[in-house]
Amino acid sequence: MATSSARSSSDDLDALLDHLIQHALEQVEKEGDFHPFAAAIDSGGELRMVGMEPENEEPSPQEIVDQLVASLAASAERGEIRASGVCANVTLPGPEGDSEAVVVQLEHRDDDPVDIALPYEAHDDHLHTGELVAGLGTRRVFG
Repeated sequence: MATSSARSSSDDLDALLDHLIQHALEQVEKEGDFHPFAAAIDSGGELRMVGMEPENEEPSPQEIVDQLVASLAASAERGEIRASGVCANVTLPGPEGDSEAVVVQLEHRDDDPVDIALPYEAHDDHLHTGELVAGLGTRRVFG
């Protein structure tokens, strides 16, 4: 049986994606929204949430993302992590109007970065999700 430290880069990214999407959707169901957050796979293969101290009392979502990326990049430079994911709630423009989506920016030290969006609609007590959409991301953590 393979240990968690022997996982492939795609296994690491899948684990991060599953964890981040699940946490984001739980927050949408409970609160209707969520602030950006992050997780990483450390060098030993363990998934951990990544926190940050805001630089001001009410940071914008972009400021939170930038601070999370900076924290993850510092950890990557020290060799403490091998994969990272940053998750944010965004509004996507579309032909039939704007829609909300959970967007996850995934990076691995040994693979290309990937951006994934999961559109959703929250109605009353129900949350309906659309299809996952993936595309090549931008390397910001493992530069």
